[in-house]
Amino acid sequence: MAGRNATTWEQGFVLDATNAAEHGLLHPTANGDTIVVLASHDCDLVVDPSIEPDCEIIVGRKIAALNGAYTNGKNPRCLHLRFSGGARELLVELLATAKKTIRKETMLAMSPVADVKLSSDEHFTLQSWLSSRYHRPAFSDEFDRRLKAKPAEIHKKIANAIKPTGTDVIAVLFDVDDHEIKGPDDPYSLGIVLVYNVTEDPARAQRTATAAASQIRSLFRQYYFADGRWKDIELRGCSPVSADAVSLHQFRSLKPWHFDYLEIVASD
Repeated sequence: MAGRNATTWEQGFVLDATNAAEHGLLHPTANGDTIVVLASHDCDLVVDPSIEPDCEIIVGRKIAALNGAYTNGKNPRCLHLRFSGGARELLVELLATAKKTIRKETMLAMSPVADVKLSSDEHFTLQSWLSSRYHRPAFSDEFDRRLKAKPAEIHKKIANAIKPTGTDVIAVLFDVDDHEIKGPDDPYSLGIVLVYNVTEDPARAQRTATAAASQIRSLFRQYYFADGRWKDIELRGCSPVSADAVSLHQFRSLKPWHFDYLEIVASD
């Protein structure tokens, strides 16, 4: 990229804590654990300030452990991200609502933390998460209502099944039959695919996804299947599939199910 070497900054780099504090960039509830991450794209960093005067940053915080419901961009409002590409590993929580702007000259005059970086996969996750807030599928109101209806609240139970998977399950894909629904005896037909990671520990990820899929199948039968028939939502299947086996067509035809209904709470 032309001009790429004009700055030591790249998207996903972390601001030094001292510089962050000097500019009042502190996490509202975890000042001492503040992590400021550059969200602006590399191309925008080298554009003349008269055209792109500001940089976008996210004021996040260090966390002790990853919550699987927030990893791999599963929730467009909150991301739990591992920085493993540098000499020092870091776990970070970022909120989409915590974006701020800072003058480009100010940002580029400071230095990023040298020993904390994203791997290429982690950088891709950050980019995907940043875009997901404006590019995510919407399900019908009635399907959404049935998924969240009490006492089952299956949406929360699916989240609880995914939460302990960490980075092993990287996406939850829904295949919903969107025919006109006439009542509870006319159930939505649903297929679920749990896409598991193949870049860290594929065998472990497959076991994790298989266990989560089994748990989800049991939940749907418990709450939506009675007297030999399905009501509200019929689960046709819930299967683990490796990330390298999912085609581009599947990603376009199936809908990623994001955990954006969950209340964001402290995780450590």
